[in-house]
Amino acid sequence: MYKEKKLVEELILKYKTSSPFELCELEGVKLSFKPLGTLNGIYRYSKRNKFITVNIDREIGHQRFICGHELGHSIIHPNENRIFLNTTLFVPNKREIEASRFAVYLLVEYYGCYENIPWEYLKLIV
Repeated sequence: MYKEKKLVEELILKYKTSSPFELCELEGVKLSFKPLGTLNGIYRYSKRNKFITVNIDREIGHQRFICGHELGHSIIHPNENRIFLNTTLFVPNKREIEASRFAVYLLVEYYGCYENIPWEYLKLIV
């Protein structure tokens, strides 16, 4: 089992929700939605505060994934600033894969199925 699955299970058990948006609030992460151009999202850590910005121009299902991905960074890599790019031209590093895997596990719980999650992300957990 991947560590991300265990982290997601613990988070859901603690807060009784699998909504990435609600979990941000419950974890004390300041969440905002702004136009980010080609970027999907940003996780920023500054002065012991965590911030997530999600691209408001993405559709809601994608925003959930982006938020879950950035939330994964805030939990797995809390002191590192990260940017979630909107590209398939680069090979993601270990930290990006871990954050995406966290988001997939979270959304499987949120939706209760695999149907609403793109295969490019699902393949991270199968």
